[in-house]
Amino acid sequence: MKDVKKSEIKNLPQVPGVYIFKDKKGQILYIGKAANLRKRVKDHFQTKSFRDSLFADKVEKISFIETDSEVEAFILESKLIKKYLPKFNVMLKDSSNYFYVGYTKDDFPTILITHQPDKIKNNCKKITGPFVEGKSLKKVLHFLRKIFPYRMCPLNRKTPCSWYYIDQCEYCKIKDKSSKTKESEIKKACKKNVKTIFKILEGGYKSVINQLRKQMKKAVESQNFEKAIELRDALIALEKIMENAQVIKLDDIKKEGNKDYQKIEKYLQELFQTKKPVKRIEGYDISNIQGKMATGSMVCFVNGLPSKKDYRIFKIKTLQTPNDFGMIKEVLERRFKHQEWGLPDLIIIDGGKGQLGVGIEVLKKYNLENKILISAIAKRKNELFVPHKKTSILLKDMPDEVRRMILHIRDESHRFSRKLHFKIREKNIIKD
Repeated sequence: MKDVKKSEIKNLPQVPGVYIFKDKKGQILYIGKAANLRKRVKDHFQTKSFRDSLFADKVEKISFIETDSEVEAFILESKLIKKYLPKFNVMLKDSSNYFYVGYTKDDFPTILITHQPDKIKNNCKKITGPFVEGKSLKKVLHFLRKIFPYRMCPLNRKTPCSWYYIDQCEYCKIKDKSSKTKESEIKKACKKNVKTIFKILEGGYKSVINQLRKQMKKAVESQNFEKAIELRDALIALEKIMENAQVIKLDDIKKEGNKDYQKIEKYLQELFQTKKPVKRIEGYDISNIQGKMATGSMVCFVNGLPSKKDYRIFKIKTLQTPNDFGMIKEVLERRFKHQEWGLPDLIIIDGGKGQLGVGIEVLKKYNLENKILISAIAKRKNELFVPHKKTSILLKDMPDEVRRMILHIRDESHRFSRKLHFKIREKNIIKD
């Protein structure tokens, strides 16, 4: 946790996080979350609402905690409000207006949202909260339900519900006559999934991610590749939510794309020390399970927006063993044999220093090192590596619009790489 004085709001970072207003005695007055800490905190004092006017003059110090996403900020805000019960959170938001989440006691539990936990406590095995915003809470649950489905319909339903057909109702496998899953397995999955969601809502998402990694490794070691793929997909989706997801609509980002691109391009030109235009950016990613069924993707963004007609997908031909460097080398070499596709101004490879080194080697092979800028993005710390800098650049330190675009490119390359990977899996073929 870091602190600034009220007079130093301009020094707050422009990243997602939670802020804590304290008085001169250090007592906590108010806790809030933000997609952009500096902007949100500034709003409290510059465009005071009646609510803000009740405590703004009492604030002496502002503590803040940076998070990797708005989802993480949302969960942390709830945790801190529950722990400290700040005076003005409680006073300004009547307790009956806070949101609570519970999961039911039955064999196929579902999740309930309520303002009044006392009314559902007899039906629920566990209740957590409070959460400040119902809209954000529902979006977070929507994200998580895609990874950890649970029962979304009444127990007495005779046919599968609509949620089942988009893989978001685990219970209705019982109602699907074509399903081969045993009732005991469905019951176990429903219970496990709601418990996992609650663990995440209470701030334990890192332990969930570690557990998924262990389970995936175990599945690979036992050569249960179907299970390993399922776990890997859950892991990627959960990491995406917790590290990158924003509780805003993708349409809002797309609308901002062209408007913000001049700022993005200027930042990239300064970062890469070039005066050349940076209009076309290509993102590359590899998908595989221990080297098997490996695919590579190339996605293309022009002026900050996807250009799907320029996307390409590659099935790895030369390797069947784990070798991320060899696979990205193959993809890049095959791509640059097709210069008739047009050349990018910048490429972003999913990976770290090793992948960056491979990329530089390929550019030199095709005499493109002075024509194309190159970088690599490492997912674990959300950091960007560029050739002329000894240390990485953290995405959280970049302007919002630049960070959002880079993450969008990375996530899109993940998605597109998995597209062919899934087709290969479904057909159960592995060719040279």
